[in-house]
Amino acid sequence: MTPLRQLILGSSDFAFERGQSVHGRWRAGYARGVASAVPAALALTLDAARLTFVLAEGPAALDFAERLGEALWTQETVGDDWPAPLVTWLDDGARWTELPAGTVRFVVGRIDRQPPVSFLSLAWLGLPPVRLLDRALSPVDLGAREQVPEAHWSAQRGIMPDLTALGAYRSSLFGMERLLLLSPGAQRLADDLPDLTHAQLQQALQDWRAEASGDLIALDVRLAPVLAIPSAVTLSCRWVAPDLVELRWNPAPNATGYRLETSAAPDFAAPDLLAELTDGRQVRYVFSPPPEQRLYVRVVPLNQGNAGPASAPVCPLPLTLVAPVLGPVRWAADGGYLLHWTPVPQANGYEVQAAPGERFEAGETTIVYRGERPECRLPLGTPPGHFYRVRSINALYAPATPSPWSEAVQAPARLDTPVFTEVSHERLAWTPVAGAQSYQLQIVPLGFAEQQGEEVSVSEPGSAISRVPATYRVRALRQTGDPLTASEWSAPVTVAPVAATPATLAAPSARSFAPLIVGAALVALLVGAALGTGGLRVYQSANATRTPTPVPEEAIAATQQVATQAAERATQVAALQMAMQRTLAAEMTRTHQPTPTPSPTLTPSVTPNVTATRNAIVATFAADLTRTAAAFTPTPTPSPTLTPSGTPDVSATAVVLAAEMLGQVSCALVNRDHLSLPVFSAPYEGDRQLLAQAPLLAEVLEDKTITTPGGSTQHWLRIALGGEGERTEGWLRVPPNTDLTHLMAGSACPR
Repeated sequence: MTPLRQLILGSSDFAFERGQSVHGRWRAGYARGVASAVPAALALTLDAARLTFVLAEGPAALDFAERLGEALWTQETVGDDWPAPLVTWLDDGARWTELPAGTVRFVVGRIDRQPPVSFLSLAWLGLPPVRLLDRALSPVDLGAREQVPEAHWSAQRGIMPDLTALGAYRSSLFGMERLLLLSPGAQRLADDLPDLTHAQLQQALQDWRAEASGDLIALDVRLAPVLAIPSAVTLSCRWVAPDLVELRWNPAPNATGYRLETSAAPDFAAPDLLAELTDGRQVRYVFSPPPEQRLYVRVVPLNQGNAGPASAPVCPLPLTLVAPVLGPVRWAADGGYLLHWTPVPQANGYEVQAAPGERFEAGETTIVYRGERPECRLPLGTPPGHFYRVRSINALYAPATPSPWSEAVQAPARLDTPVFTEVSHERLAWTPVAGAQSYQLQIVPLGFAEQQGEEVSVSEPGSAISRVPATYRVRALRQTGDPLTASEWSAPVTVAPVAATPATLAAPSARSFAPLIVGAALVALLVGAALGTGGLRVYQSANATRTPTPVPEEAIAATQQVATQAAERATQVAALQMAMQRTLAAEMTRTHQPTPTPSPTLTPSVTPNVTATRNAIVATFAADLTRTAAAFTPTPTPSPTLTPSGTPDVSATAVVLAAEMLGQVSCALVNRDHLSLPVFSAPYEGDRQLLAQAPLLAEVLEDKTITTPGGSTQHWLRIALGGEGERTEGWLRVPPNTDLTHLMAGSACPR
């Protein structure tokens, strides 16, 4: 605030004053002329709201300036009727009693800085008017008429020659930069006054006083810019947190700050200061209102301290809570339920209610959650299919008025049905189901009814498959033995074994070896068994259509010996099969055990025909061998002629006969040392039926030696198995230190 200040210049020979106020920076100087016959005086009064000045010249100048300045200052307002108040004062004779005789010429002015507009009011009689400059320092046209030389005022006669001699001007101060007032004796300073420093102005007054015909008076006011009153703003409030209110308003274009006021009543009869913001760009304020008290808030825009109109008041309380939006109830990973809803900014807690029906009858509802987070998990034992709803609460600002309940949402009663995503001849996989603790896989072999299938429980969304053709279905289980919440069975898929093709067989490597079941292991033993059983079969077929003929006793004894040894060979083959199955059971991860088919019991005849029996055995074995070798493309080799023995050596006969029959190929597996050969390669991984369907021929196609990561050496043979018109290939690992000459026979066998 600018304090009241009054100056009267003219009572001394020289005076100089300067200062600064809300009206701007000002300076005033007086110097009595040495040869002056007419005295002059200046009265100046100012505060933060107004500034008045009176320059008078004449015998009663000092007294006139003081009295008129007081009248101008005490006038409450000056309006558009200016200069009517001035004329009234001049015509009031009682005001001018005891005023020294003589005429007076004068210039008066008043600046009012009253929002919303600041005004300048001027009047002059007999003297040059005020010189007013705009922002470009160009003179402002005051509309002054030519001065009447004899114009003056006196207490006895008033304004002379008439009222038209009085000049007047009134306008806004907007755009005004400088106000210059000079007495007639100081008019020579008019052009230089804006540029003179204080010292230069004082020196000029001192220098020219000796030459001036009258007293020298100079008033220079550098006007402060007129501040526009900020326009009104619109205030709004909202809760951004359970205990925080955000006040926001639109910015006023000419505001340099804002004042926030509070009051217990909406009329703001006794406002309290909440905050004063000094940055006009700040149009947001956050605070915590006092609980349980109605508090009104308003904002007042400011422009350099000038207040604009206040906004309409707002009241944050009472707090009105909105209902959350409850989303779909979903299964949690542990088999419970997961509920989530939209958060409410002004809430500091939530309540979740459950009921078996959507009407939430009294006595059936239960509060299952009360907390701060906008979500909750219900445990595994939560009943399925119940209805849920939620509401928001604020225990501090709305303890007795929670929000309305949300729309009720029903929880799912059953798990989602899994869908197969991977179906191959080795593995099945399906989509994981939220809330499932396990899965039930139903396996129904082809040709069997659904009730005859097998159900297997697995914990992961995937499983290996059986090696038999079967139909598969899967469903998700929330808990073991809980069919009510179990999902529906998935759509069935049927998987049948895929026959191996050369494209599926890879060369051996240190990383990719899968078990291979060698159906032709110990070919010599199999050939021997085939000779015995084949001879008996041919013998029975031959003797079923003819009348037995007596034969020599030694022939009968020889035949019985052959049959007995053949049966022993068959027993050895069966024992070998069982041993290989036990070995493979420990090595294979996915196996299938087929139902064994009983073999017919062969009973040798007591009256065999030796010649016919041998010929039939040779013919049958040759026919089987021809069917097996049909898949190969070997170069035939002449077979040696075999001479039958009266008492055959079954082992020797098997080897020789195998060499004779396998002469059609370049190399055959005979295994004369009866080695138990390990199998580690596709395509027979886990297939235990292979030994029961052992082919009659194993052809050696290729051999390879590799070095394992551990530095050891392994020897592998690629063999072809033929039987019943089929041909498959695989890799067979040869045990270390094996004599290959006792394992293979043929013209092109590896050494």
